[in-house]
Amino acid sequence: MNKINMHVIWGLILWLTFLAAVTCFAQPASMPCHTEVHIVNSGVQDGQMEKHVVAFREVIRVPQAPWLRLNFGKCNLGQESYLLITSLEDGAWQRLNSISLIQWQSASAFFNGDALEVELHVASGDKGIFFEVREIMVGEHESNNWIEGSKDICDIIDDRVPSEDDAIGRFIWIVGADSASKCTGWITSSGAYLTAGHCAGMIDVLEFNIPPSDSNGTTNFAHPHDQYAVIPGSIDFHDNGLGDDWTVFNVSPNSNTGLLPPQVQGAFYRMSRDSNPGNIRITGYGVDDDPLGTTGGYNLFNRTQQTHAGPNEGETVDGPADSYWEYRVDTMTGNSGGPVISFGSTLTLGIHTHGGCGPAGFGANAGTSFENDSLEAAIQTFPGDSVVYVDKGHTVIQEDGTVFRPWDTVAEGVIDVLEGGKLSIVKGSYDEPMEINKAMTIVAPVGAVTIGE
Repeated sequence: MNKINMHVIWGLILWLTFLAAVTCFAQPASMPCHTEVHIVNSGVQDGQMEKHVVAFREVIRVPQAPWLRLNFGKCNLGQESYLLITSLEDGAWQRLNSISLIQWQSASAFFNGDALEVELHVASGDKGIFFEVREIMVGEHESNNWIEGSKDICDIIDDRVPSEDDAIGRFIWIVGADSASKCTGWITSSGAYLTAGHCAGMIDVLEFNIPPSDSNGTTNFAHPHDQYAVIPGSIDFHDNGLGDDWTVFNVSPNSNTGLLPPQVQGAFYRMSRDSNPGNIRITGYGVDDDPLGTTGGYNLFNRTQQTHAGPNEGETVDGPADSYWEYRVDTMTGNSGGPVISFGSTLTLGIHTHGGCGPAGFGANAGTSFENDSLEAAIQTFPGDSVVYVDKGHTVIQEDGTVFRPWDTVAEGVIDVLEGGKLSIVKGSYDEPMEINKAMTIVAPVGAVTIGE
């Protein structure tokens, strides 16, 4: 028997001959904004020097705006030329070339502040290089917004506290020219990203490492290093109400770093269809209207990451497309899409979607269960068909090679995978010999994998 030692790094692919009463949506959190026509044309530029040159530079300013985003028109960035966009408020920057501009659907990242410097860097040998800006998405301050109450808070008092869970990000989706909303999205052990189905309409950008909001609740955005464009063709979702409300999607590498979220965040959640914990945790980016120490209805925790845990009220399975968990855990608008976490573990049970919690023990919040057959299939086949999963860190007892019940050894996975199939291995050191005797693709979607004694 031959022994193989492999170091599979970050998605490297090796080819071998290898509710009681749930009454309302936990709706996305609306974010006030509007769109303004703003025309910028760089003119056509040719690269004639031996190095990149800044052929065009302009500052775009919308006085007093808390944040900005550019929408581009026609562009030609050639082979090596690129745009460099920099916020004059905090110095955050984004580099867009011909590939990443397509990935971002001819738009920029979201920037804090009211002024952006846009530079066109033209490479030697590139010809006919130009760009157009056609409009700007302009953020608005939120100091006058106020939520009169929400059925998402259990027993009146909001017990959520700030948290720093690296696997959980904030979703921005465009509702229209004058509105954007936010939900919660997160990284799974399969490399897939999950959120709620009612958040899927125009999902656009997933961001991590969110800074505090302003004291009046106005949103601040992560550095473009931590913003990822959603791949439109990857979106698979159901938006059919309680028990069948889910989205599975993928993102492009970051336009600045070339990295994917698992590489940067170093975190993910496992998924289970077997766990039934006494308590559940919900973490996400809900609104916060507690005015203590602030100047308006919202506060600096508004749309930032917060968490709370509480009693599990149980799972309801009414059919293959109607399965949900209920729990008395505080959430608010914007928490939609967050993981339903088995308290004290890295296991998740489903996706938070609905509100319904009230005072005096009445009602519960709820989320789609992984018992939903369509959701289960979408996650299982996210990397493709004929996928077998291996994860030595999963606590499941009954193993079958699915993402919910993965094998705990690579050897079992190799035996199970079909000829020409795919073996997905969760990060870790697998101290075992391994023999490859058929063609397969091996992927490590969420971290470095070492195989071999």
